[in-house]
Formats: sequence, structure tokens, C-alpha cells
Amino acid sequence: LFSALLFFSMLSMGMISIYASGILLLCGGLVTIALRHDLLTDAIVSGIAFAVLSALFFILYTYLFPTIVAEWWNTELLIEIPFVQYPLEEIMWAFAFGFSAGPMYEFLAGLRFRSW
Repeated sequence: LFSALLFFSMLSMGMISIYASGILLLCGGLVTIALRHDLLTDAIVSGIAFAVLSALFFILYTYLFPTIVAEWWNTELLIEIPFVQYPLEEIMWAFAFGFSAGPMYEFLAGLRFRSW
């Protein structure tokens, strides 16, 4: 409930949804790490993996459909980087998702990594 209220308050302040949800995902990941310090590496690796896979997907997708970003995204609200053909916000959101969702199973199940 709290995150839904925070999300809608961010939207009402004029923040676009991808930024609001990305911030909330990062906050969720930080809370997980604050409670379980051993999941920091898992969160970072999961975030990077999701971001890389997302970037590869967007590179392929924009190669197959060159006008897709201009047609489906509101490009006036996106970060403009000349050499990047896909929305950077999507990659940043993918990192935030991986950062929070990656260690979630271990956190909820109470699993811990063994030290060998």
C-alpha cells in the first residue's frame, strides 16, 4: 500500500512512470540489502545481467524495427544520447528490476550462500 501511494504521488508531481517505478524498485532492493547484507553481490550481478540482456534485446529490436522508438515512446521525455538507438531509461529500469528481483527468492526463502 505504501509503495502504491508513493508511486502515485510521484506521478502526481510530474514524474514519469518509468522513473517512479525504477526508484521504487531500487528502494526495495536497498531495503533487502539492508536486511540481508550477504545479498549485495547477488543484487548487483542480477541488476547488471538484466540491464545487459535488456540492452541486447533493444539493440536487436531496434535493428529489426528501426522506427519503433519514435512510434511507441514519447521521445521528448527520454534522455537523449546520440549514439544510443534505444531508450536508456529502459536499460536503467531493467537494472533496477534485476537489482530488486534478483535476490528476492533468497530473501523470502531465507536461503543463505554457503562459504566453502
